[in-house]
Amino acid sequence: MSNPNLPLFPDRPEADGPKSAPGPDEELIRIADDTLKDGELKGVEFGDYGICLSKVDGKYHAIEDSCNHSGALLSGGRLDGPIVTCPRHFLRFSVRDGELQTNPKICDAQKVYPVVIKDGGVYCIVKKKTVA
Repeated sequence: MSNPNLPLFPDRPEADGPKSAPGPDEELIRIADDTLKDGELKGVEFGDYGICLSKVDGKYHAIEDSCNHSGALLSGGRLDGPIVTCPRHFLRFSVRDGELQTNPKICDAQKVYPVVIKDGGVYCIVKKKTVA
């Protein structure tokens, strides 16, 4: 699931549905074992990525962990169904598409990452780091 207002990779359309494999400028990173319980949040750091992993109705979701409004870690917040509440200013974001659920719209949506489950692991598809 991708937020149409905040595409993960603007140069590649997401209309084909959920991704299950990385593209040429992406990589698949293992971020956890497939052990998260429904309704749980977990913060994961991988290189330059801080990811808030959640499980809602048996499905994993991954969004940027650092709230784009205040920098607080969403993984330290509260998950109510598909909505995570930031622990600092109580802004609410959908873990499904990153959209801000709180009005007024005082910040952008959170970046979302496609999630792939395979061989007992939870993986995210992220943009490859370019070496300058």
